[in-house]
Amino acid sequence: MQNIVQDVVSNPVAFFRFMQQNRYTVVHQSNLFFRDIEFALAKWITSKTGKKVEYFGSTEKLAQEVCAGLERTGMLKKVGGTAYILNCEEFMLPRPEPAPAKPAPAVAPAAAPAV
Repeated sequence: MQNIVQDVVSNPVAFFRFMQQNRYTVVHQSNLFFRDIEFALAKWITSKTGKKVEYFGSTEKLAQEVCAGLERTGMLKKVGGTAYILNCEEFMLPRPEPAPAKPAPAVAPAAAPAV
């Protein structure tokens, strides 16, 4: 199981893409929660090995090791007891394009003053 930790820490983008494909919200400079990482890690292991994994048994320890490894690389930053901020620009949301500028309305010529 230790090679799973190394696999995730050495290729975190693949793991975060896997999380996105499994309906976890993964966005640059956004929160990621420990339990989401833990559950996604269990699904990751199941997809790699084909064997069902117990969520709160061995997976919790592995998730702690994965989070610690990703903190060392700077990919995650701990901001609370179980919350992290993702630092991976590859998961940055696209910026909306500004609407094209509308032309200014035509101004009617001023009437000549009456004498």
